[in-house]
Amino acid sequence: YTGGLFVSNLSSRILLPLQRGDAVMHASDLFHGVDVRSGERWSWVVWYRTCSRCTLEGSTSWYRQRAEEGEPFAQFLHSRRLAYAHRHVAGPHAQAAMRWLNRSAHSGFPPAMHLLGKAHASGDGI
Repeated sequence: YTGGLFVSNLSSRILLPLQRGDAVMHASDLFHGVDVRSGERWSWVVWYRTCSRCTLEGSTSWYRQRAEEGEPFAQFLHSRRLAYAHRHVAGPHAQAAMRWLNRSAHSGFPPAMHLLGKAHASGDGI
């Protein structure tokens, strides 16, 4: 295939020169994506946590603290963690996720602006 896994600082992308059999490990806050321009690419994704604190309750404080300080990227990440929790744990996470996504988007963070636009287009952001 051509293309593949990239990392980004939002102003540019760096394609990782991976070969068959290579593995990549990264933290959840690495902004990344996959751009396959031709051919077929298969991935095996494994999510793991290193401690019992790495649950929503245990790791949310770091994201939330930075989000409350006004950091748009942290607001976006906090929103995504709450949205993920909403899919897997009962609770008021959906509304909180949308509030943080809205804050991040209004701070000018492009991925948040994109997701907020998609949410409004589908009726989920209202």
